[in-house]
Amino acid sequence: IKSESWDFKILTASQSENVTHVAFKQPQPHKDDAVSDLRIDFAQLTDKLAIGSKILLNFRGLNLFSTDSIDTLVSFNKNLRHKGSRMVLCCLDPAVRDSFFSTR
Repeated sequence: IKSESWDFKILTASQSENVTHVAFKQPQPHKDDAVSDLRIDFAQLTDKLAIGSKILLNFRGLNLFSTDSIDTLVSFNKNLRHKGSRMVLCCLDPAVRDSFFSTR
């Protein structure tokens, strides 16, 4: 089984078996420049993923996720779905989880 890992500006990603584990390097990727970097990281990750990928996005350590970051995440998810891929979120802090529901 081939294993790969990638190191981006905001994200780190590694593949094991059929799942790509993605985590945030910074505890607060919500500042204006960080949202732009996050958008770029998600685009680069999308390009590296195979069709039908499974992504586990780990929010451990984040206690805030802005509306702009959520919009970026929604765009990432749409791009994944176009590739027949799926994403699951894990380790959501209650405040982060609430921000998802308050903006959507």
